[in-house]
Amino acid sequence: FEVEIEVASLYSRTVMLAWYLKSKNAFDVATYPTASFRSTSVKATPDAKTSHFVTGEFSIHGRTRSVGFPANFSVAADSVDVTAEITLKQSD
Repeated sequence: FEVEIEVASLYSRTVMLAWYLKSKNAFDVATYPTASFRSTSVKATPDAKTSHFVTGEFSIHGRTRSVGFPANFSVAADSVDVTAEITLKQSD
């Protein structure tokens, strides 16, 4: 699967933090308006806390990195809901 994220949609309760993250000093949304993720593998896991482990390529600010993270998939007749949390280092 593939996901594209409008970086300008970033939200923070702290207005100044959101402004900083969108500025040229951080994500530079004027130059790099989107981030994306393309999965390369989705595997079921026996872990009781998550249903799958996802690996793929995450691209932001002109750079692409391989990432992996646990996720929960919930399949319905007409949709698939995915819940996941991932932490990325600013230096990466």
